Amino acid sequence: MTDRNIRYEPQEGGLLLAVIDMQGRSMNVFSAELMDSLERLLDHVDKSPEVNGVVVTSGKSAFLAGADLEMVNGFTAVLSQGDEAAIAHCSRLSRLYRRLEKSAKPYVCALNGLALGGGLELAMACHERVVGDDARIQLGLPEIKLSLLPGAGGTQRLPRLIGLDAAMPMLLRGQPVPPATALKLGLVDEVVPADRLLAAAYQRVAALSAPKQPWDRTGFTLKPSALDPQSPDFETKVAAAVGIADEELRDYPAYRAIIRCVGGGARRPMDEAVLWEATVFVDLIKSPVVSNMIESLFLNKRKADGLFKPLGALSLRHVALEGGAEALSEELKRAKLEIADLSHADIVLRGGGAARAPSAKAVALLTGPGDRPSDLGCAVGIYLTPATGHGRAIEIVVESPAPEAETRALALARQLRGTPIVTRGASSFLARLAAAKGGDAACLAGIATEAAREGLVQDQALADTAAVIAGLFPAFTGGPFRWLRAKAA
Repeated sequence: MTDRNIRYEPQEGGLLLAVIDMQGRSMNVFSAELMDSLERLLDHVDKSPEVNGVVVTSGKSAFLAGADLEMVNGFTAVLSQGDEAAIAHCSRLSRLYRRLEKSAKPYVCALNGLALGGGLELAMACHERVVGDDARIQLGLPEIKLSLLPGAGGTQRLPRLIGLDAAMPMLLRGQPVPPATALKLGLVDEVVPADRLLAAAYQRVAALSAPKQPWDRTGFTLKPSALDPQSPDFETKVAAAVGIADEELRDYPAYRAIIRCVGGGARRPMDEAVLWEATVFVDLIKSPVVSNMIESLFLNKRKADGLFKPLGALSLRHVALEGGAEALSEELKRAKLEIADLSHADIVLRGGGAARAPSAKAVALLTGPGDRPSDLGCAVGIYLTPATGHGRAIEIVVESPAPEAETRALALARQLRGTPIVTRGASSFLARLAAAKGGDAACLAGIATEAAREGLVQDQALADTAAVIAGLFPAFTGGPFRWLRAKAA
């Protein structure tokens, strides 16, 4: 049997290797099409007496990371069809995972790379998990960062696998864990060298004669914890244990939704628990906060990353530093850039006090709202924001046309793994917001309005994304321009 997204490779002893390898994509991500492929795999295994067990792995360097653009868009689009239809739509993947784990034939997951969101939920639905011994591999449920919750059983299986004390921080902070930590927590069953990953998975699946998840066994209970899902103050205790502030609970509904999912699901058998999770998920996505954060931190972030496409394979290797830019030397080295002299540099980064000799490769390092590229003899400047939990925003400020300098500045932003924004004017929009940080939203939005009036901000959606990623505007609003439109509506 052939499939566009999952490759079937029969092995000795009636085992089947199912390799997730989506065509035309650099990374496996969940989509309606991949769900179709997973359903076909389940059908094939159920109907094939020659298949005794399945090992699920990836044909790419990562295992499976999150959902694709179409699937994320579909979450809120389906709400107009009513709650029942929305729950059915949003719970499809959860139903497939439930079918997988209730299979009479064993499934073992061989995690060869990054497994986030739906990827980790798939792994948890398998009867056992083996992961490669590589600290770069990360396993996690980052949905909270988009004000979502893991809606394919993640809020139900994670606490049952590793206990409430370990699960709640992973769910409410969205931070992934490396293989060694995952093994210690009980999230995976074995960590092996990468070249032994499949062999270990085959050995495990062959030994599983009557697979059954722990939570489907009579008498299953959660690990002991001071966090009691039956307690009326469960939310308060969880928030205190994880360090969720009152204003976070107030402004970001996903915190309460996840706690509600876990608390309500812990009292239910798994079939009812995953339906409960889907019900809470649909309630959550009705919040404008969800659409705000999906727009700014997912959809428009993808759009911002599109600014890098014209660069092609362009890669900077050598950078010369002048004046105050020398403070960035260690950070640039970590980004695989070599510090070089002017004659060998692919880009010249100028800080305060630098010489002002003309150079098509020169880009000004901007550090404050009053800095202008022309003050350092440059047409283009770059403003770097500190990294936050959402990443890092990097603004390219084009004071006057200089295509070569702009291209090199964008290439530098890509190598520093920043989300780019290009503004056209004499100063940095993000630097203005940073200078006013600590003011209320109305004050910050006033800066945005002024920047738009000056023509500095030409793409308000990308400006919103950069402001949120940089931590300069509250993420729940979607950004200053989106906040202004909501206030005016």
